Amino acid sequence: MEQYFQNASWIWAKDYDCPNMFLVAACPHPVPADAAGEWTLQLSVDSDFALLAESEKGTDCLCFGQYTDYDSHKVLEVRRMDAELLRGKRLYLLLTSQNCDSSTDRKERAGVTFCLSDGQGKPYWCSDAHTELYATGRHRSEDVPKVTGQLGFSFDIDLCAPLCGQRMQTQLLADMPMQLYPRPIAELVMGERVPSEPVVQHPFDEPKGLPTMAFGVRMQRSVPCAADCADGYTYIYDLDAEQVGFLTLEIDAARDTELLVGWGEHLTQGRVFTDIGGRCFAGRVRLQAGHNRLLYPLRRLGLRYLQLNAYAKENEITVQYAGVCPVDYPLPDAKPYPCHSLGGIHEEIYHACLRTLRMCLHDHYEDCPWREQALYTMDSRNQMLCGYYAYGESAAPRASLELIARSLREDALLELCAPARCPITIPAFSAMYVVQLAEYVAYTGDLEGARELIETARCVVEGFLARMDAQTALITCYPEERHWNFYEWQTGLEGSISGSVKPEDMTYDAPLCCFVSLAIRALISLLQAEGAQEAEVARLQERLEALNRAMHAAFFDEADGVYESYIRLRDGERYHRAQLTTALALLCGACPPALAPRVRERLANDTTLYPVTLSHSIFRYDALLCDDAYLPQVLGEIEQVWGGMLRAGATTFWETAQGAPAFGYAGSLCHGWSAIPLYIYWKYVEKE
Repeated sequence: MEQYFQNASWIWAKDYDCPNMFLVAACPHPVPADAAGEWTLQLSVDSDFALLAESEKGTDCLCFGQYTDYDSHKVLEVRRMDAELLRGKRLYLLLTSQNCDSSTDRKERAGVTFCLSDGQGKPYWCSDAHTELYATGRHRSEDVPKVTGQLGFSFDIDLCAPLCGQRMQTQLLADMPMQLYPRPIAELVMGERVPSEPVVQHPFDEPKGLPTMAFGVRMQRSVPCAADCADGYTYIYDLDAEQVGFLTLEIDAARDTELLVGWGEHLTQGRVFTDIGGRCFAGRVRLQAGHNRLLYPLRRLGLRYLQLNAYAKENEITVQYAGVCPVDYPLPDAKPYPCHSLGGIHEEIYHACLRTLRMCLHDHYEDCPWREQALYTMDSRNQMLCGYYAYGESAAPRASLELIARSLREDALLELCAPARCPITIPAFSAMYVVQLAEYVAYTGDLEGARELIETARCVVEGFLARMDAQTALITCYPEERHWNFYEWQTGLEGSISGSVKPEDMTYDAPLCCFVSLAIRALISLLQAEGAQEAEVARLQERLEALNRAMHAAFFDEADGVYESYIRLRDGERYHRAQLTTALALLCGACPPALAPRVRERLANDTTLYPVTLSHSIFRYDALLCDDAYLPQVLGEIEQVWGGMLRAGATTFWETAQGAPAFGYAGSLCHGWSAIPLYIYWKYVEKE
């Protein structure tokens, strides 16, 4: 940190401690009208911030976005602004602390430290005991529903109320981190409003007796009706394609009006689904009489459709704009489509893969922008591989790998999501982290950047090795309650999220053994690149070979040429056949080379095997494409499956081939792990 920032203190409002907190720090003086040069804001906060400025049109957002971090590794945000943007304006910091665990954030101590310096580098406004802190009357904290348990809270915004409400007592915070770390990637960029086209408008009736705060339920249960008995009017807007950005509204209202705002990736039965299995894809805005202009910079929305339920008569509301301002990570220009000799729909698939990847990368890789926005190892592995080819960018993968590494738990596994604190984790995903790290070094050559993460990889692998059965050299499923023996969203491979495994149900799991084998091999490559002692490498190589031999002996069906997924400990019964299991056995080296052609043929053509889903198709394709003869079949499947999504109207690729109806209509229509065709085009198709 620069020296003048040392004068800033960590502060928060005294005795303010609840989930979903909002505060406003108000600059005591307007910025001088003759301000010049480049002003700099330095700030670190749990959880997020936006710097706002008063203007004739309302409140403008000048900058936003705390990098999601850990208490043990707080990130310093630095934003530079031309004085012309600030002159004569009152400035406010809108601060929020989620203050509870989710898949995107962990409960940490709420606090903020900041310093705004002028064009000469002198402190103009710093956090200290005299900082004016206010509870905001505009942003409701209590009783606001969560969008999802993974994503966190929705919003309840009152534009009739002042930004600064009750004055709070400022408290200096002791024992907060003094060392702050630079943001590891470039800050996000907010663009201009995306085009938004009205596609539905009708009066609606809402059933009586619904809870006032149940935004999603109220929207979902509202029905079209005659105008003379309506509770209000519904407006639905199509943003033309999948978008990720900040809610942006410009609406004129004849009187103060309640407005429910719902968002989604599809229309079903002529509406946006806002209440899906207890999830709430809706928020509330109270409009004031007159002109309303809102940009909400504390919650990114992933959507294609925006629905407004205005509790007003048709002539009392004029919607000038309803949509989002896009928010993007500034990736370099993508490499052009490399395979023009391929006919059909492949170039369209390539560009949809690029769009999918962009929608699922912000401060870190995200599984999906609509439902979770969470960083998983398995998901991000696919995204990183595609990104190495398409963008050649290394900052984003390295930053995400660092975030994941800092989540290492006492059981030598990584948190399910980072930087979160989750009630469960998936052991197989921790194994894939080691593979991701080795691939990062292989694709970027950045061994130095990965060096500090190798110890995490070593710890993960040693944790798996400690669980290997001394007699069989195999690894059982994890019986403990905090572990989810998940391999993919396919029958028999999805595991149970509900609790511990009973002793009589314990199994040796071929997919887990294969993932661990891949992790050991990846760690060996990292250690060799690092110049580790030969004895350690030799020991790992010995364990790897023993595991692979044991897997082949235990799980291979000689008669049918496939690998089965499980062996029940109580009776030794072997069962369950899936493409994933056989593909992994080929990739990790469990399948002897002499048998590989036969096993690969079964993987390609045996329709009795449970098929891989979109996310794990990369394992099957990599296993098949060890033989170039299978490339036409793989490209044909890509044209059929991914091309089928495009023919169904997709602008980004789905979580599963089922699309929106998956998981009780909670299926994501933009999922980063599904951009796999891009990887296939670059790695396996001859370039022109």
